[in-house]
Amino acid sequence: MDTDRIVSFIAAADAGSLSRAARRLGLPISSVSRRIAELERELGSKLLERTGRGVRLSPAGDRFMVRARAVLQQLELARAEVRSGGGSTAPLRLSVPPDFGLCVMPPVLAALAARFPLAAIHVRGDVRRVSLAEESFDASVRLGKLALSELIARRLGTVSLGVYAAPGRPVGSVDELATRECVLVDLAPTEVPAQERGRTVRLRLNGRFKTGTFLEAAELAAASDRVALLPSFVAAAYVDTGRLERVGPWKFTPVPIHLLRTPRHRGSPVLDALAGLLEEKLR
Repeated sequence: MDTDRIVSFIAAADAGSLSRAARRLGLPISSVSRRIAELERELGSKLLERTGRGVRLSPAGDRFMVRARAVLQQLELARAEVRSGGGSTAPLRLSVPPDFGLCVMPPVLAALAARFPLAAIHVRGDVRRVSLAEESFDASVRLGKLALSELIARRLGTVSLGVYAAPGRPVGSVDELATRECVLVDLAPTEVPAQERGRTVRLRLNGRFKTGTFLEAAELAAASDRVALLPSFVAAAYVDTGRLERVGPWKFTPVPIHLLRTPRHRGSPVLDALAGLLEEKLR
């Protein structure tokens, strides 16, 4: 049985759409459709039912899905065992920004563990961008523009930015922002282009305090009269609890998020599933 057909079937079922599955796999939609049709002919059963909004599992497809995931998982474990020289299975090592790891990853990892109960996954939060090859990582989540490399990149979505302050401390313009102290974040830009009422402006962030993470910046802004430029996945919990509110009229260009993997993990079903779960979470 061709594993490429199984991968395409699982991707379509998870995405609920052939076109979304094709984008996730980096294939033409015709190739995904052909692979699934070939798998259905091989099994003699219809695995996916077409709906007005996409596709869904048929009863036969629902039964086959359990076995299909198990087959791919065993292949992934076999690859890892061979790479480790026949010893204990090497864990999949993933590097993520620490804020992203705390705010986004927990439910994603829980869902991934449920799909692959035998897979070992080690996640580490790193402020800096690690070198996958030199530091023995298998994959990483990156925010921002990517440099050219031999790594395989899959776009997961985007995250929005905003300026936040404690309630009752509004900021209405660039001039007002210049008079307010900002909490700076290590490795984050201190000058950011934005749209303000139809015109392009550059926000210059000035402050005496610099933190290592956005979560630390959010805590400091919430406890003082300082402002902070934060990604939405960090700010959301503070806004929900009333500790911060978005200020200013500015609209920022969304920041792209990618999953990078080394070439030897090109067909990893665990990383494919991780990417799909992150896409859903960031949508």
